[in-house]
Amino acid sequence: ALALGIATVAGEARVVECCSAEASGLNAAATAELGVTAGWALGRRDGVHLVRTTGVHLAADELPPPLGPPPGTDLTVLDVGWDTAQVLVASGWLADELTGTGVVVVVAIATVPGLRRLETTLTLLDRASAVVAVRGVARRRWPAWLAAELGPTARRLEAADRLVAVPHDKHLSGWGVTTDPLPAPLLTAAEAVWRRTGTTTRTQERTS
Repeated sequence: ALALGIATVAGEARVVECCSAEASGLNAAATAELGVTAGWALGRRDGVHLVRTTGVHLAADELPPPLGPPPGTDLTVLDVGWDTAQVLVASGWLADELTGTGVVVVVAIATVPGLRRLETTLTLLDRASAVVAVRGVARRRWPAWLAAELGPTARRLEAADRLVAVPHDKHLSGWGVTTDPLPAPLLTAAEAVWRRTGTTTRTQERTS
């Protein structure tokens, strides 16, 4: 949902969902389906182009490369959808994108396991320019025992104003993304994430 939110607030953009077909969260998101090309299902939702794989893939390097963005599309959001370590040890276009020049947005959950995994992911990526999006309550409402789980890399990013809290939405958790408008609080958080990427050309998102 956050990847779609970033693309929505950015304007003319596309989301490339890189997970295997059975794990897709965008099956019901498009208001118009535009067919299948080279192993990818194409759709559109207002000003956002949606691209999701049609195949079942056991590894990230099995994904076919997507076609280039449509004319006038300024931003591509890659919703990686795989464990970071799996992507980094694999060959292929997705590993190249994750280690390339695009800005990486790392998404975590505000739990003890979630924050520990966040630090591991940030260490693997080694990106000083990463943006962190943490789903849960507002940062100021974290109990001390939870805040203590923020690792040194995450703390440096927070000090640089590169950590954004993303509110939990019960409807999205239950129903997933549909053609209904995204909740306003999610779009507000998505805009905060997008602005912190400092780019209008390409954003990569890793969901943890």
